[in-house]
Amino acid sequence: MSGIAGIISLNNQKEIDVKDVNNLAESIKYRGRDGTKILHERNYAFVYSKLSVSSYCDYDMQPYTDAETDLIIVSNSRLDNRNEIIKKFNLEKNLPDTLIILELFKVLGESCLDHLVGPFTFVIYSYKTNKIFAARDHFGQRPFYFSKTDNFFIFSSDANSILQMPGINKSLNDSRIIDYLVFQGSIENQTFYKHVLKLHRSELLLIDKKGLQIKGYFTFSPSLSTFQSDEECFKKFREIFTQVIDEITDIGSKNIASTCSGGLDSSAISSVLHKLDKRSLKIKSYSVHFPDLEKEEFLKTDERKYVEDYVKMYDANHTFLNSTIDPFEHLDALMGKSYFPPKSGNGYIHQEIFNHMNKNNIRVLLDGFDGDSVISHGLERLDELLRKFEFIKLKNEVKEACRLNKKKFTFVYFFKNFILMPLIPLRVKMTLNSLFKSGITELKKFSFLNRRGKRVFNFRERFEKFYPNKAYKFTNANESHKNGLSLPFWEEDLEMIDYISSLNGIEIRLPFMDKRLVEFCINVPAHLKMKHGIRRYYFRESMRGICPESTLEKNTKADLGPKLRISIQKNASALKNSILEDSYIKNFLDANFIKGIDLKKKKSKLDISNIYKWHVLDQWIKKKKS
Repeated sequence: MSGIAGIISLNNQKEIDVKDVNNLAESIKYRGRDGTKILHERNYAFVYSKLSVSSYCDYDMQPYTDAETDLIIVSNSRLDNRNEIIKKFNLEKNLPDTLIILELFKVLGESCLDHLVGPFTFVIYSYKTNKIFAARDHFGQRPFYFSKTDNFFIFSSDANSILQMPGINKSLNDSRIIDYLVFQGSIENQTFYKHVLKLHRSELLLIDKKGLQIKGYFTFSPSLSTFQSDEECFKKFREIFTQVIDEITDIGSKNIASTCSGGLDSSAISSVLHKLDKRSLKIKSYSVHFPDLEKEEFLKTDERKYVEDYVKMYDANHTFLNSTIDPFEHLDALMGKSYFPPKSGNGYIHQEIFNHMNKNNIRVLLDGFDGDSVISHGLERLDELLRKFEFIKLKNEVKEACRLNKKKFTFVYFFKNFILMPLIPLRVKMTLNSLFKSGITELKKFSFLNRRGKRVFNFRERFEKFYPNKAYKFTNANESHKNGLSLPFWEEDLEMIDYISSLNGIEIRLPFMDKRLVEFCINVPAHLKMKHGIRRYYFRESMRGICPESTLEKNTKADLGPKLRISIQKNASALKNSILEDSYIKNFLDANFIKGIDLKKKKSKLDISNIYKWHVLDQWIKKKKS
């Protein structure tokens, strides 16, 4: 993952100090192992920190100036549909992705974004008109932070860069901190600093004489696909999925790796890679295992059998890695450069793989990140049947799902969870939250705040802002699927992936984050997302003959959390004391509640998750203040 940064004088009066430019370049140097290039004139400066993972990267000599149009561009981008764009717009075959974006912008302006597929952030600046145009990709795979003062516009792939600039206030943003404590994402372009903002996914930024504007440029529009047969749907998915993997591995390099944990998502990617293999790629795959866990916990994580079936099917060059990294030691290592609290507890698992990749000089890793959400387990199908009053079909689906998952089916269980609960309005659920064993998680987290924390914002109002098109509000199955993908959770996870991989000089490529694939999956008919109680039905059927049958038939999912949970429980007292005795966040949390948490007795997943995330935030703030 490369990095970009820059400073632009907004009034052409203020000269940009060379020391500030050098500091900016130094702050993102870790993101590019293949050199840093600076373009610096009196009123502007652009920095590109380069990670070269392909022949297309080798051609990339950013930042670029186009003398004909007086435009400058710097970008951290990868266009997965570059060949399609080159053909459609008659561009040079070996043109770097950044220059493809610039050529499209010269012809189409803002509408160039309609043609881009892949992860990207970029800034295009006209030094004649002093206009700035910037954008972030559809899912937020590449970060974009910025700050606007009276005199300057400053941007970077890393928020820490901006904090180093003169005149930037480093005050923490209490509103964002409470959002972290209660919710899972960020809204309103907020970061953990009051004076540093970010572009969200599918957003563009404009600065001209009218000032600064931020607006969304894309949203998915569900429309029910019509197929002549189920097989036609399976075939079409297979074609798109294969095309996506083919395009993101067209990198001009012979070495590529994939994760293959035994789950359906990573197994499908790794298997399609072997099926493609028309370029004689040297494909390496990895899985991480936990043999040191006690038997009960080990069995929750163990999917070695399914990995072995994949290895046997393709005679795959696969490495079984035994986990040796301590999650808390890994967390400490991340804190140094992190521009947000790195709360993803399983990041150490990727680190096990990165360490091995670096030994073998492999820089590209394909990963099945959140294929679950993109494909969908099909639970929207159950809501759709309920609202169509097709109770017999609904009961049969639930009954079959119970049988497949070895869960007892009873009428009481069916009525409560699949008829009564879906029909209770959200506001009523909020009011009656304490009466339900599994209520609204965010409301439970809100109850952990002290009086000061609760006074900062109105929970109901904030909840509605976080979930404006919430999956709770059902219209039809496809719309519900789309709404679930619109929630603000992906962005933080993707930034975490980008950050960890940047530290290791690795580029992670995520096939399930492809705009074309997501659009197709949203529009698959609901009855093919869940059928006969089988979740992700169309995905499984599409992969027949490609993935091992054992993987396609399994209904379980590995739990990769035991190692971290055990570490949290082992360190519970120290974690709690650190928060209670000397932390910024104790200003917002109820101390009595924290004292009363007993992880060894309750073993509550929510309590374990909270303690860890509070600890991460606490330690991150302490690092920033030191």
